[in-house]
Amino acid sequence: MPAPPTHGIPAPPASETFVSQYYRRAEEFLAKNNFQQATLELRDALKLEPSNSRCHGLLGTIYLRQNQVTMAKVHINQALKLDPKNSTALTGKQQLDKLEQKSGSTRKQSGGLFGLFTGKKK
Repeated sequence: MPAPPTHGIPAPPASETFVSQYYRRAEEFLAKNNFQQATLELRDALKLEPSNSRCHGLLGTIYLRQNQVTMAKVHINQALKLDPKNSTALTGKQQLDKLEQKSGSTRKQSGGLFGLFTGKKK
Protein backbone atom coordinates (compact mmCIF):
# COMPACT_ATOMS: atom_id res chain seq x y z
CA MET A 1 0.00 0.00 0.00
CA PRO A 2 1.47 3.43 -0.92
CA ALA A 3 1.96 6.05 1.76
CA PRO A 4 -0.50 8.97 1.77
CA PRO A 5 0.77 12.07 -0.02
CA THR A 6 2.37 14.68 2.22
CA HIS A 7 2.23 17.51 -0.33
CA GLY A 8 5.94 18.22 0.19
CA ILE A 9 5.55 18.96 3.93
CA PRO A 10 7.65 16.71 6.13
CA ALA A 11 5.76 15.32 9.09
CA PRO A 12 7.17 16.45 12.44
CA PRO A 13 8.47 13.74 14.73
CA ALA A 14 5.82 12.42 17.12
CA SER A 15 7.76 13.59 20.18
CA GLU A 16 7.89 17.13 18.80
CA THR A 17 4.11 17.39 18.61
CA PHE A 18 3.71 16.09 22.16
CA VAL A 19 6.42 18.44 23.45
CA SER A 20 4.72 21.36 21.69
CA GLN A 21 1.43 20.45 23.33
CA TYR A 22 3.05 20.29 26.77
CA TYR A 23 4.74 23.63 26.13
CA ARG A 24 1.50 25.29 25.00
CA ARG A 25 -0.35 24.01 28.06
CA ALA A 26 2.48 25.21 30.31
CA GLU A 27 2.19 28.70 28.79
CA GLU A 28 -1.57 28.66 29.45
CA PHE A 29 -1.03 27.66 33.09
CA LEU A 30 1.66 30.31 33.44
CA ALA A 31 -0.75 32.96 32.15
CA LYS A 32 -3.12 31.91 34.96
CA ASN A 33 -0.25 32.01 37.50
CA ASN A 34 -0.64 28.27 38.07
CA PHE A 35 3.09 27.69 38.43
CA GLN A 36 2.84 24.18 39.85
CA GLN A 37 0.83 22.82 36.90
CA ALA A 38 3.02 24.67 34.38
CA THR A 39 6.09 23.10 35.98
CA LEU A 40 4.56 19.63 35.74
CA GLU A 41 3.77 20.12 32.04
CA LEU A 42 7.32 21.20 31.28
CA ARG A 43 8.86 18.35 33.29
CA ASP A 44 6.76 15.90 31.27
CA ALA A 45 7.92 17.57 28.05
CA LEU A 46 11.55 17.32 29.15
CA LYS A 47 11.11 13.60 29.84
CA LEU A 48 10.28 13.17 26.16
CA GLU A 49 12.91 15.58 24.88
CA PRO A 50 15.57 16.43 27.49
CA SER A 51 17.48 18.72 25.15
CA ASN A 52 14.59 21.10 24.41
CA SER A 53 15.92 24.61 24.98
CA ARG A 54 12.47 26.24 24.92
CA CYS A 55 11.21 24.03 27.75
CA HIS A 56 14.29 24.60 29.88
CA GLY A 57 14.03 28.36 29.32
CA LEU A 58 10.37 28.56 30.28
CA LEU A 59 10.88 26.27 33.27
CA GLY A 60 13.73 28.51 34.44
CA THR A 61 11.46 31.54 34.12
CA ILE A 62 8.76 29.83 36.17
CA TYR A 63 11.25 28.99 38.91
CA LEU A 64 12.49 32.58 38.82
CA ARG A 65 8.95 33.88 39.35
CA GLN A 66 8.69 31.63 42.40
CA ASN A 67 12.01 32.93 43.79
CA GLN A 68 13.62 29.51 43.40
CA VAL A 69 16.86 31.02 42.15
CA THR A 70 18.97 27.87 42.18
CA MET A 71 16.52 25.85 40.09
CA ALA A 72 16.00 28.82 37.79
CA LYS A 73 19.74 29.11 37.25
CA VAL A 74 20.08 25.41 36.41
CA HIS A 75 17.37 25.45 33.74
CA ILE A 76 18.26 28.84 32.27
CA ASN A 77 21.91 27.84 31.93
CA GLN A 78 20.89 24.53 30.35
CA ALA A 79 18.66 26.37 27.87
CA LEU A 80 21.49 28.72 26.93
CA LYS A 81 23.91 25.80 26.56
CA LEU A 82 21.49 24.15 24.11
CA ASP A 83 20.56 27.38 22.29
CA PRO A 84 22.57 30.54 23.08
CA LYS A 85 19.97 32.67 21.25
CA ASN A 86 16.94 31.49 23.27
CA SER A 87 15.18 34.79 24.07
CA THR A 88 13.30 33.43 27.11
CA ALA A 89 16.52 32.13 28.64
CA LEU A 90 18.42 35.34 27.83
CA THR A 91 15.75 37.40 29.58
CA GLY A 92 15.84 35.04 32.56
CA LYS A 93 19.64 35.28 32.69
CA GLN A 94 19.42 39.08 32.87
CA GLN A 95 16.95 38.83 35.75
CA LEU A 96 19.21 36.34 37.54
CA ASP A 97 22.19 38.67 37.13
CA LYS A 98 20.19 41.57 38.61
CA LEU A 99 19.15 39.42 41.58
CA GLU A 100 22.72 38.30 42.19
CA GLN A 101 24.01 41.88 42.06
CA LYS A 102 21.32 43.02 44.47
CA SER A 103 21.86 40.18 46.94
CA GLY A 104 25.64 40.34 46.59
CA SER A 105 25.78 44.00 47.60
CA THR A 106 23.52 43.56 50.63
CA ARG A 107 24.81 40.18 51.78
CA LYS A 108 26.88 40.31 54.95
CA GLN A 109 30.09 38.36 55.10
CA SER A 110 29.70 35.51 57.54
CA GLY A 111 31.80 32.61 58.57
CA GLY A 112 29.39 30.20 56.92
CA LEU A 113 28.96 26.72 58.29
CA PHE A 114 32.53 26.52 59.46
CA GLY A 115 32.18 29.86 61.22
CA LEU A 116 30.20 27.96 63.83
CA PHE A 117 33.28 25.97 64.77
CA THR A 118 35.92 28.69 64.67
CA GLY A 119 34.49 30.93 67.41
CA LYS A 120 36.06 31.40 70.82
CA LYS A 121 35.24 28.93 73.57
CA LYS A 122 33.10 30.34 76.32
